[in-house]
Amino acid sequence: MGAFAFQMNQDKEGADHDPAAAASLSDRAAAREARAFALRHGLAFSEQPLRPASGLAFQHAIAAGIAPLDETGRYRLALAPGPAESGALAQHDLSNRPDIVVMPRPTFRRMLRRHAREQIVHHASHHLAEIRPDLSARAGLNLRQALALAALAMALLASAQLSGTAAFLLLAFFTTPVFASLLVLRLGAMIDAWTPAAAPATPLPDAELPLYTLLVPLYREAAVLDRLIEALLGLDYPADKLDIKIIIEECDGQTREALAARLLPAHIDVLVAPDGLPRTKPRALNIGLIEARGELLAIFDAEDRPDPRQLRVAANLFRRLPRRVACLQGRLVIENVDDSWLTRFFALEYAALFDVVNSGLMRSGLPVLLGGTSNHFRTRVLRAVGGWDAWNVTEDADLAFRLIRSGYRMADLPSATYEEAPPALRPWFSQRVRWMKGFMQTLITHTRTPLRFLHEAGAPQGLTLASLCAGTLLSVLSYPLFIIGFALSYLTHGAALPDTAIEAVATGIWVTLLAGGLVALVAPAIVGVRHRGLTDLLWCTPLMPLYCLLISAAAWSALAEYVRAPTRWNKTEHGLARSSRYRRQAPSEEAPS
Repeated sequence: MGAFAFQMNQDKEGADHDPAAAASLSDRAAAREARAFALRHGLAFSEQPLRPASGLAFQHAIAAGIAPLDETGRYRLALAPGPAESGALAQHDLSNRPDIVVMPRPTFRRMLRRHAREQIVHHASHHLAEIRPDLSARAGLNLRQALALAALAMALLASAQLSGTAAFLLLAFFTTPVFASLLVLRLGAMIDAWTPAAAPATPLPDAELPLYTLLVPLYREAAVLDRLIEALLGLDYPADKLDIKIIIEECDGQTREALAARLLPAHIDVLVAPDGLPRTKPRALNIGLIEARGELLAIFDAEDRPDPRQLRVAANLFRRLPRRVACLQGRLVIENVDDSWLTRFFALEYAALFDVVNSGLMRSGLPVLLGGTSNHFRTRVLRAVGGWDAWNVTEDADLAFRLIRSGYRMADLPSATYEEAPPALRPWFSQRVRWMKGFMQTLITHTRTPLRFLHEAGAPQGLTLASLCAGTLLSVLSYPLFIIGFALSYLTHGAALPDTAIEAVATGIWVTLLAGGLVALVAPAIVGVRHRGLTDLLWCTPLMPLYCLLISAAAWSALAEYVRAPTRWNKTEHGLARSSRYRRQAPSEEAPS
């Protein structure tokens, strides 16, 4: 052999059917780097996949860039050199070894993924359901839950036969504590939202920054691909400490072709999620988690534009906070505020939730229902709790419950990520149905054994999450019922005072819940839009109760969909935004770095 040899591998089984096998600009750049490495070290080179050894530890091989090969072949070891693998390769003297072959990183990774395909598919869908079936939404309602709901429904129907007041009182008996706790949490969070931010800390130097994995799941997102890549490349973080994984579905040829036409740097890897069920975002995230190399890990969606310094801010906070703080939640901000009346109300929601309620609760040491993006984690903790539940369509809310049940805590990350809100009613409604259905899945999953849940989470943490999830669901489901009941009562009896003590109690409960609910809905929105500089939206805040009727309609539709298709993922189309409040503004650092 000369300095290196080209091995034309004959074992091409399945290569022609590999959805990622088509060479891209990035593949060719990686091939040139690998060929140069082979020349320098006198090693063989191959652009064709070989046959890995049976029993290969897939995750470790991907991370190290080294994999043993089948002993029947010419070579015994495959190398995939690159910035991330240089440390592992530098520990060995590999020069002039005839049993070693060098491969481009994309070829190496595709080889291992194809070899471990069945293992990956099964792990992504069923890992959590197998290690903790009680914590997965795959099983749905258990018998005790079904019987309890049936008994409650029968009691309501029976009381309704007696009188509407009796039915209302029975419903209020079960729901008032949940409503009251949600009101207290939302209003109490406003107090902490006024607390001044902590003094800036000394930024971590580049040499001390940890390796950061970013998972970016995409499905039919070719329309926003350029903007996404621009945002990822614009992150103020050393490229050699970034491990970005764009995850696409095997059936999504359009996005795959769009990615193949772009020259991506070495720290951006494209993962193809093999076909399997359920086809959900958490399943794709589990596939990315298998290969995650970073000490820290963050999730971003296709339309996200995070503040460029967000990773530095998060890394610095993780370094300062106790080890049991496993998650930081960034602040999501609606960018296309001016597209429609829907996007304006969406902006009000997000300003209230992320800038006031969530930040106030976390600064008080209480948990929140995580948003689906700009979550930052300690990677080891994610693996310890089983990753994401592939069967839950609000994997973020479910993961908040499981983190708390495992003894971990979360904290506020005061750094913005700008997002696109659906500007039209149809995509907005579809997205909201998915969210409400996922809340139902999460609540059902974590109330199968309520006493065990409270024991594992602790009373303050567990009751906070239960109140946020159950309170949100019950409030939007019952909201139209309260309005209908009030309208019927007014039409029947006019504005007359209650005749009996029971009617007085019912009226008092209704008025208290209605007034408190309106204040808890509107007040955080007013504080949030002032914080975000969206004061021109203040005129919308009195109309939020009307907007909530749409959310109620979505919740009732979600209830029907939960019965028919509990794991169906309603895809939100992106790339429809026509305006931007923040696009031309220089991102500002909102937290100590």
